[in-house]
Amino acid sequence: MYVPSHQTGGNLSIESTVGKGTHVEIKLPIAEAKAEAMPLKIATRQKSLLVEDDPEICAAVQEQLEDLGFDVTACVSEPHALALLYATQYDLLLSDLDLGSEIDGVVLADAERYVSAVAKTIIMSGKSLGQNAVPKHTGFIEQPVTPKLLIGSHEAMETRRASFPGHVS
Repeated sequence: MYVPSHQTGGNLSIESTVGKGTHVEIKLPIAEAKAEAMPLKIATRQKSLLVEDDPEICAAVQEQLEDLGFDVTACVSEPHALALLYATQYDLLLSDLDLGSEIDGVVLADAERYVSAVAKTIIMSGKSLGQNAVPKHTGFIEQPVTPKLLIGSHEAMETRRASFPGHVS
């Protein structure tokens, strides 16, 4: 519970006394109003592949991408994600860094770059140190993901990716 509460800007405290019991307190921030959080669309029919092993997080991020104008294919399975990357050309690959297996977001970003080098690749993680594992041709978002973070990372990838070898226009 510590990681999810911390990722959302909240905190978790546990106090335990032998013979008396345990008190658990979770504090979470109030969500932003949807109208306030929704910026203009940044994509029109751009195809994106979203890879997140937590189905609840996957659904939330998928909704945000769709609200920004992306046509989203979401999956929670790494082998399925690899198969999709080899079968379909995407404009955006957004993947969690730690997918709970040997295949992680970096492997997927490298696979996309090998297959087509067309998609902008962004890796997200609840651990800020995860940014250290991300290749230079790939963007990074610290979770929790917000539309503002998605837009900022997407725009940064627009300007950065043309400067890397292997870029295809």
